[in-house]
Amino acid sequence: MTYTPVSIPKTNNGGRTKPKDAEIIIGRFKDVKSWPEPDAKGVVITEDIELNTGANVITIECTASTIAVSQTTEGDPDNKGVKQKLEFERPGTGDVDFEEFCENNVNEDLFAIVRYISGNVNKLFGYKGNPLQMVSETTDNNEGDKTKITLESVLRGRRIAIYQGQLPAIQGADDDGTV
Repeated sequence: MTYTPVSIPKTNNGGRTKPKDAEIIIGRFKDVKSWPEPDAKGVVITEDIELNTGANVITIECTASTIAVSQTTEGDPDNKGVKQKLEFERPGTGDVDFEEFCENNVNEDLFAIVRYISGNVNKLFGYKGNPLQMVSETTDNNEGDKTKITLESVLRGRRIAIYQGQLPAIQGADDDGTV
């Protein structure tokens, strides 16, 4: 089945801020065994991300109000695509585990999942062939001590997916997926 245009009415309070879980899920593509594709309409993914044996994803807890999701269409006529971007801030710069994550994931091909608190929605950033790359910016001055992480797609491609599959195994998580 391919996409057929349908009428889209305005949603009541559709532009209202949507609370997000403060734990960003991040995985590395080198740990992926099988990557699901979106349905024929190109946005919804219902199959699971399958990781290699013994691999898992991690969560990074951040300041929930700093999570910024964006996707920008860019390019020349007949050559447009979407750049996916996820930005968030983590307070403090003395956390060794976080500093090691930043050091060891520069130039890694990553994907990320943001869980929305209302509506049971998960947004999946990055995909095989168009991963996310990380940029970090640390500030430690009289106004604060924090690191801003930006995960952005390498190439122009498709929109951020709505992920309806099972979450991959999260390192250190309980059976319900919480860390």
